[in-house]
Amino acid sequence: AAARRGAAARMNREQAQRAMEVGAAALQAGNLDKAVRFLEKSVSMHDTADARGLLARARAAKNKPPPSAKAHEGLRHRQAAATAARKPEPQRDTRPFTQEQVQAVQRIKRCKDLYEMLSVDRRADAPAIKKAYRKLALKFHPDKNSAPGADEAFKEINRAFSILSDPQKRADYDQFGDTSDNPAQQFTRRYRQDDFDPADIFREVFGAGFPMGGPGVRTYHFGGNQHGGGGFRQAPHDRQSSLIQLLPLLLLFLMSFFNVPTQPEVAFSLRRTSHHYLPRSTATHGIVPDIPYFVDSSFKGKYAKDYRSLHGIEQQIQAQYTRAMEQECRNERIQQQRGVERARRAGNTERVEKFLSATLPSCDELDRLNSYLHSSASRAKTGKQGKAGKGGSADKAKRDANNEAKP
Repeated sequence: AAARRGAAARMNREQAQRAMEVGAAALQAGNLDKAVRFLEKSVSMHDTADARGLLARARAAKNKPPPSAKAHEGLRHRQAAATAARKPEPQRDTRPFTQEQVQAVQRIKRCKDLYEMLSVDRRADAPAIKKAYRKLALKFHPDKNSAPGADEAFKEINRAFSILSDPQKRADYDQFGDTSDNPAQQFTRRYRQDDFDPADIFREVFGAGFPMGGPGVRTYHFGGNQHGGGGFRQAPHDRQSSLIQLLPLLLLFLMSFFNVPTQPEVAFSLRRTSHHYLPRSTATHGIVPDIPYFVDSSFKGKYAKDYRSLHGIEQQIQAQYTRAMEQECRNERIQQQRGVERARRAGNTERVEKFLSATLPSCDELDRLNSYLHSSASRAKTGKQGKAGKGGSADKAKRDANNEAKP
């Protein structure tokens, strides 16, 4: 019996030791419920000073009240303040600027129409839009214009070019504008988002030789940043190759300073502009008459006395004017169809008739253009046939005369 009691005691001590080890491991891992459970089991099986000490620690940790939400809030504020204190202050631009630059920036910010922003006609073709963008991009480039808000103006100019240089985006803009509520969920929300990078557009137009930054050159990032700032951020770089990297920008400034023309001058505009302000209309042979256009003061000396050159210019005017009328006619028909559909849904037959009978000026003008071109082509074909007929009769008469002269 004594031997059995001794064996049972040894077994209890061993199990108590194992329970204490499991409880200590749970306490170290932070699992307080498990630690208390196993340590209580160890004490009940074989009471030791080590087991009681661990159990007391586990119970104290379990019963300790959690930190208050207010303390957590204070800790978070202290951590945020420490982070803000470590954050370096953004470097301020101290370069001088002129009142003219300030007024130019304010003009861009006031513009609601993208064509007005780029100072181009609504019928301007792609080369004219690109030329206008190049001029403004050089004027508002952040390395050249340090007026307040110049960075935002530069972004707006790039946004305008990104829309007007894309045929689909331009067609949407011409149709819906920048503020109208339309079935396409508003054009502005789709294209005002930062779905473009002004730096990429600038490099695409001016070439890869004009980087928006590099070693020794200020680098700009658009549309906000991860540190809470907006607009442009200056990035530190190695000064060793700064002169090499500055050469493209120096060339850019020289181009702007000497006003080097990057593209041939546009001889006309379909709308009055500050440069093309003298009205004219087409009048050369084979061209639809009375197409209005505008020229500058040097046009008469360059083209008016040279009929062939003037005819070539008016061929361009006719082609561009016809494309513009086709686009505007499509827009007029779309607006007419939408008005008819709205009136029919409302059950207003009077307004349906009003929309259906409304005049479409651009479509009427397009009909005039096509009618003239068709009749002109028919006259040219008839003239060729007439000349061929006269030539054939003359040849037959000559052959008859020769036959009669033979013996």
